[in-house]
Amino acid sequence: MRYSAFAASVAVVVFVCVAPVRARAAADPCWQLELTDVAQGSSAIPSPCTVAPGAFLLEGLYYQNASKVGGTALAAYPLLQVQAGVFHRVDLVVDAPSQIAESGLAGAGLYPRSHSSYGARYLFAQSQRLALATSFAVSPPASFYAPSESQAKYALALVSAYRLTPGLTLRAKSEVSTSHTVGVGHILPANVLGADVAIDRSTVISSDVGSRDVTARVGAQTFVDVDVKRMLARKLMFDVGVGTSFNAVASSKAHYLAGGLSFRP
Repeated sequence: MRYSAFAASVAVVVFVCVAPVRARAAADPCWQLELTDVAQGSSAIPSPCTVAPGAFLLEGLYYQNASKVGGTALAAYPLLQVQAGVFHRVDLVVDAPSQIAESGLAGAGLYPRSHSSYGARYLFAQSQRLALATSFAVSPPASFYAPSESQAKYALALVSAYRLTPGLTLRAKSEVSTSHTVGVGHILPANVLGADVAIDRSTVISSDVGSRDVTARVGAQTFVDVDVKRMLARKLMFDVGVGTSFNAVASSKAHYLAGGLSFRP
């Protein structure tokens, strides 16, 4: 069933790619290069838009457990991502390691450490309405001694954004990644569909729904999130979001609140 969902998501991306749009003569990646078009925030779908050569984008995001029972209140330190433009339509993406608070079994607090990663993104199709990109990322082994963390993790994604109207953008993402436990012996698919609604020139509301395999031993997890992006200045954006999982793995409470800042000099 998860592979049929993956195929359906790929079909949506392909449909977006071949949708009839007029070619854009301008060389700028992604429409008017608004920060709300480039920054990810707490959305599950990263933007396909790349950062201009010689520029960079810095994003910090803070998660907090929002479960009714158990868990702990605060993240030890937040997510941090840097995107740096190297060529036209190509940028490098680096994620620093972070430690996020979640609710665990029987109300116990967990502090799962996310893995640092590095990779690149290539915007290979764009028009007045369409942006389509592919990305590749590598997450090194967290430990060479723990069997569950001894393998490097690789992720390959296809991300699209289609501006249906000036105020509505549809997004899709299909990703496959390897397992930290058994490497390429198990592929973990993830598929997300979403939409951005522009309330005004400074405010965008986003919503995503998707499905992902979290581990090699547990079935697919369905999740949904909603976030609001607000431009505080021309180069600074604030983001706040909330999300949950319908079928949380290992009986954990997977509700969260998130807030962060995106800055582009």
